[in-house]
Amino acid sequence: MDQQSLNFEELYENLCGVLQRTRVAYLVSCLDAYAHSTLQVSPKIDHAITILWSFTSFRDLSKWEDLMLSRLPESPSQIMQWQNGSTGISSLRKNEADKLYNSIRSIANFARTNLYAQGNEKTFRDALSDVLTTMSKLNIPFQPVERFLDITDGEDDAWGNPIPQCRFLPDALSDGSNELALLRGQLCSKSLKDQELAAYSLQAFHDVGPDICADLQGAFNEASMEVKMAVLYSLGETQIAENCYSLLESALTSEKLELRVGAVKALGKLDPDKYAARIIAVAFNDHDTPVRRSALEIIMENNFCSTHRIELQRRIDDLEKIAMEKDPNTSSTALWIFSNICTDPERLDSVLKSAFRVNDQFLVVYQNIVLEPAIYDRLARHRVEIFKRILEYYGKVKNPESLLVLSNIAQAGNWHPEFLPLVQQLTSHGDSRVQQLATRSLRRDR
Repeated sequence: MDQQSLNFEELYENLCGVLQRTRVAYLVSCLDAYAHSTLQVSPKIDHAITILWSFTSFRDLSKWEDLMLSRLPESPSQIMQWQNGSTGISSLRKNEADKLYNSIRSIANFARTNLYAQGNEKTFRDALSDVLTTMSKLNIPFQPVERFLDITDGEDDAWGNPIPQCRFLPDALSDGSNELALLRGQLCSKSLKDQELAAYSLQAFHDVGPDICADLQGAFNEASMEVKMAVLYSLGETQIAENCYSLLESALTSEKLELRVGAVKALGKLDPDKYAARIIAVAFNDHDTPVRRSALEIIMENNFCSTHRIELQRRIDDLEKIAMEKDPNTSSTALWIFSNICTDPERLDSVLKSAFRVNDQFLVVYQNIVLEPAIYDRLARHRVEIFKRILEYYGKVKNPESLLVLSNIAQAGNWHPEFLPLVQQLTSHGDSRVQQLATRSLRRDR
């Protein structure tokens, strides 16, 4: 078929016969060719076009929509700023910026057709006609359509299953044998410092086939630190990590602190319960505070105190030591975990006293720990004394954190009767907000 003689109606009918992902891929290929062969666009504009391309590979298209809305240009003037702010390339005229902006937005709106509705094929066809008309009026040259007509990966719904972008490229081989090489180059691209785009490229790797761990490890080793961090960030968002645990394990043992933090966070997103033993080991064995803190936060946020209580109780002495560390974020997280698994009221009281003296910065976390019902009940006769210490220490300090603590104590008076004498003290506090909360709490308690 001679593309030059292909009229609008024939193109429309051809594209009506394929799924939505393929239609979007065709439209983006036309814009991509125009942007690079005619205009030589800047990296930021190229990145916006890459966002449109990623529609073909995202499994969760609602996530793609969020990404698209936050990354695409908001006006033609922003297009001109992106272009004119780059060195070594020609600036854009206003009519060229208008053409690019309108094309990008037209394709993006078409891609969103019926994204959250069960629309019929007529709705897609009407939207397809609109976007083709827009691009035709903008004089965006249409590309050969033949290679798009036979690309199918099975119908999952009206949009079709995810298809790697490389399947739509002119140099893609018919048997797909060069897809891995194309994807490898894509992964090593500096543009993948965008974390969400790294996720879609990783998913494309996975869709080529499950036995790709060695290839991914090689590409990962060659990538920049920015891309490596984006890859680790996104692994938990894709199905690929199950097949590439060795990559995460190698990152966990890296000399680079950032990679170890990224790897443990990826495990936490992927399946914290499945990898609980490894996460717990990192929390207590890694020699860098940020890595331990990341692992401890996963333990706290995923209720390991209940699901992996026995393993944590074996490390209770280590938890006590970490709770005394100088870093307030790390120590407060360790103290929270310790307080939830410690069954000895005397020891719990002793550690809370010591941590309070060592880490006066984390008073907000501290009082939340003590007010936690399960911990509060375990403190028994010690709890009033603990709150007296808080009042004595912070009662005369005027800063947002201390006022928050005192306000919480005031509000607690109506459900912890033994706090009433302490709440009474707060009615004469120097800050009017604390006074009002304390007075209101006393009235409710009567």
